[in-house]
Amino acid sequence: NVGLKAIYEKANDKLKKLFFVPFNLWLLDTLLNGGVDAKQISDMQTVVQLLGLYWEFRVVNKADSFDRENILRKAAQTMVRDSSLSVWKIDVFSRNKSDVLKGLLSDQMLVPVSSSEERIAFEHNMIFDYVVSRLIIQEDANSALNFLEKDPSRPIFLRPSIEYYFSRLWFSDRVIFWRIFWHFQFSGSNEYLNILPVITLVKEITDPSEFVPIQNRLDKATGVARV
Repeated sequence: NVGLKAIYEKANDKLKKLFFVPFNLWLLDTLLNGGVDAKQISDMQTVVQLLGLYWEFRVVNKADSFDRENILRKAAQTMVRDSSLSVWKIDVFSRNKSDVLKGLLSDQMLVPVSSSEERIAFEHNMIFDYVVSRLIIQEDANSALNFLEKDPSRPIFLRPSIEYYFSRLWFSDRVIFWRIFWHFQFSGSNEYLNILPVITLVKEITDPSEFVPIQNRLDKATGVARV
């Protein structure tokens, strides 16, 4: 693919690493073939940022974006409830929104996974993970923690979604990121769940100054005053 080769040659080191994962290559190819500006793609550094571009391309920039979100939310909610990666089409079908569902199927954001085509799933499991991180886990500390602790299996089943969730917040809103990060550390009862935001933090920090909120918290806890 000439277009992908051109992007790779101009890409930053982090983006170049993404080229070695098949799903990321599919995502890059989908964006490029969909007319997304190559410059936008070249500026990306993480898969979550690429998924954000994909979301804009497949959902936000569509005339029926609100209805698309509702169907995708309903599909993801049902899958989370059932601990499944597919759902019956009838569970997300709305008679007056049939064209919206057809559009999602046509764009292959949702795809049939049974011979009868009555059961559908997200085209890739990572799309499911991203939808959950964006539409299901709320950007409110109490709501997010309560949702994830409600079922002991959720931190395992939704681990990729949780990582996407914190990574997306890291790049979009540091204030909300730190608020939810600290709430998970001090109010969470699931040790495995508590460590996931830390893993994201370690992955995403690129500059020593980004450790300042942690240092400030430690100083406050120990009574240390820095000049």
